[in-house]
Amino acid sequence: MLDEANRRSPIDFDRLTEEQCFILTGLTKNNFLDVCSDIPPTSLRQSELRSVKQAIGCLLIKLRLGLSNVVLATLFSLPNKKGVSGIVESAREAFMAHFVPKHLGFEHISRQDVITKHTRPLAKRLFTNPGDDAAILILDGTYIYVQKSANNIVQRRTFSLHKGRPLIKPMMVVASDGYIISAIGPYLADYQNNDASMTKHIMMNNREGVTDWLKPNDVLIVDRGFRDCFAAFK
Repeated sequence: MLDEANRRSPIDFDRLTEEQCFILTGLTKNNFLDVCSDIPPTSLRQSELRSVKQAIGCLLIKLRLGLSNVVLATLFSLPNKKGVSGIVESAREAFMAHFVPKHLGFEHISRQDVITKHTRPLAKRLFTNPGDDAAILILDGTYIYVQKSANNIVQRRTFSLHKGRPLIKPMMVVASDGYIISAIGPYLADYQNNDASMTKHIMMNNREGVTDWLKPNDVLIVDRGFRDCFAAFK
């Protein structure tokens, strides 16, 4: 019995309360189980201390709380921080392969679904003509703070003079009801990448097939920071 207790991870996601699960992962238990169900068991190597739930939970706790690998190794009864690195990397790869394509990007949702399910009546009335079957998208660049890099070139290109901190910039594309369609990028934070230049790069390179997805009468809502890339929208 003692051996079994020693082998068991202190964090058992099957036994966590609703509140405990939310504190650790930022998700309700049902949402956490839904996320895990999208990851095939065969995509992650499993052992006594490493189930799909443990691997996904470890990644989510890392993302939400920013705990060091040493602390995570203690919480999950892993021998060292190297084991945590392997689990987090495997879980990230499984997420990118199986979860993200189903929930993010222009390929995960059709244009017609955006029009019928994610377009507010007020937005349709303001920005389209009566009878137009047009998709309404809102584009805006945002930022994610990152740690200072030890590489001098990366350090310079991720440092934002505006924010005074290192960061990277994804371009967010959302529907008029706030539904996130895609987050394209990320781009570096230096002078070469502003909202206009990022949008030009996306359109010119047809990132995620965006130019194939859009139709001539569709509406893109942007702010004045995009004024230098209007030609790319035509």
